[in-house]
Amino acid sequence: YLFVEASEVLSPGSRAVISSPRYPASSSSCKMELAYHMLGADAGSLLVEVLDNTESVQEVFRIEGNQGDSWHLAKIDIGKHFYFFIRIVAVKAPDSPGGGWRGDDRSGTTSY
Repeated sequence: YLFVEASEVLSPGSRAVISSPRYPASSSSCKMELAYHMLGADAGSLLVEVLDNTESVQEVFRIEGNQGDSWHLAKIDIGKHFYFFIRIVAVKAPDSPGGGWRGDDRSGTTSY
């Protein structure tokens, strides 16, 4: 479970990152489910990135802004890779109309 508070202490564009352990090579396309909740005028972005064995980064999911007071389920195609990591990244909104503190991002259950 990842919780990110849109505090005034954080600078716009600040990133909170959680990384997976290294996954082995996949023989078929991998998929991931991510439950998320993004509420508030200053909710930023939530991203899922895949880092492969060459350390290149591929963004496979992005959602931005206030998504309402409910949980959502994203079904994400990770693709086929030779050894890889998954990163979930929460980014504070760059232009916070409400002064920068009215938003929370939460990521809950994930499955792979």
